[in-house]
Amino acid sequence: MNPFDDDFGDFEPCWDNSDCPYQPQDFVRFTNAPAPLPLDHVRGSVVLVAGPSGHGKSVYGHRLLHEYQAQGLTPIELLPEGPFEGCLARRRKVLGKLRAQTGALRPGEVPDAEIDDAAWADGLRKVMGHADRKLVVRLPCIMQGPTGAGDRLAWEICQYAMAAGPGNHVFVYEYNANVWPDDWDRLRSDVERHRDAKVRACVLDPVAPGELLVDVQSVMAASPHARVALESGMSKCLKYVLGADLLAPASFRRLMRLAADRVIAEQSTEITLDHLMDQAMRIKKEAA
Repeated sequence: MNPFDDDFGDFEPCWDNSDCPYQPQDFVRFTNAPAPLPLDHVRGSVVLVAGPSGHGKSVYGHRLLHEYQAQGLTPIELLPEGPFEGCLARRRKVLGKLRAQTGALRPGEVPDAEIDDAAWADGLRKVMGHADRKLVVRLPCIMQGPTGAGDRLAWEICQYAMAAGPGNHVFVYEYNANVWPDDWDRLRSDVERHRDAKVRACVLDPVAPGELLVDVQSVMAASPHARVALESGMSKCLKYVLGADLLAPASFRRLMRLAADRVIAEQSTEITLDHLMDQAMRIKKEAA
């Protein structure tokens, strides 16, 4: 059996935080993510998580829920509550979920299905102001929209920040750029123009190839299944032959799973660079 067929450390979001088995320290795997900001630095703000695709933003956002929950905040997980594009339907859905978890619709407030952008911003401030607990809310991740949509996205982020401020709540907002880092640079510039909103950026770097290899070696060493190993000296050439798209953790794990299947079929025990290159070509052809 392939050692990579088991779940070996992917942290699926815990939709019911009270039952999640993980603790903050369980999330320290790679060194590309910054240390979580101290709670006193992020009270009343949006923590804006950014970085290249596939390098751990969602895991990091999940970790922040646990970090701040351990310090007394009540977590609300809204990651699966898309749609993930910046639009009014998305904002309505988030507001409806927050209303459901913090209290019923109050007299004079506009029902979720009838709100426009202005009513949404007002409703968000009211629902967070009425919350009887200090909250850390993880929002659905946002996908970068068409060119020119950044100013609207910055407006949305800053509305969350201003709603968080009076009650010292925290929103965790994951941003996925179409083009990294160009889209991120533009969004950050747009956000910085809103000086009345408190937004803290946490940017993840790409995971280093050497760390990826250490990770998969630990998986193979711990597996009770087929014993396979990596060819020695592989880390020196990976970044030159695979390309950045296959050096994201999730992509690299898939690549290792396919390569291990090939080695097992050959009744061998060593994954060579040739094995990885063959499977890398297969993945690229499938994506084309």
